[in-house]
Amino acid sequence: DNMMDHLSSLRFLDLEQNKLTALPTSLGMARDLTCLCALGNKIACIPNSLGLVKDRGMLLELDADALVSPPAEVYAKGTSIALAYLSRLQDSESTRNLSLAKWNLAILPVEVTDLAQLTDLSVASNKISVLPPQIRKLWALIKLNLS
Repeated sequence: DNMMDHLSSLRFLDLEQNKLTALPTSLGMARDLTCLCALGNKIACIPNSLGLVKDRGMLLELDADALVSPPAEVYAKGTSIALAYLSRLQDSESTRNLSLAKWNLAILPVEVTDLAQLTDLSVASNKISVLPPQIRKLWALIKLNLS
């Protein structure tokens, strides 16, 4: 999925009213993207790489009812917050550390359990009451902060 490698200057992407279920993982290569409109699709996950895009008041429109990642409580706070969340996930792939403290999360987001290389995870000061069984996928985890 390196489609966006060749479209790095893209600023406006309108994918409305299609039958898409995913966005390209290379979407973050379009660093100057200012508008992503994908209403009328069934997109479940916004790729972490979108966190690489410079946030200059970006317009991000997706059907929230189908969205799993970022979680609804993050996406509902607006584009800047959603991009900051995705940026943290993207950065954690190289730093192996992820802090989602004080994000008002009710559950551990499923995309976090896909970051198997994490060594340090903080989800402190959230509303998480149960850890999902998928947490065992975090085989490299050394430190987990839930306080």
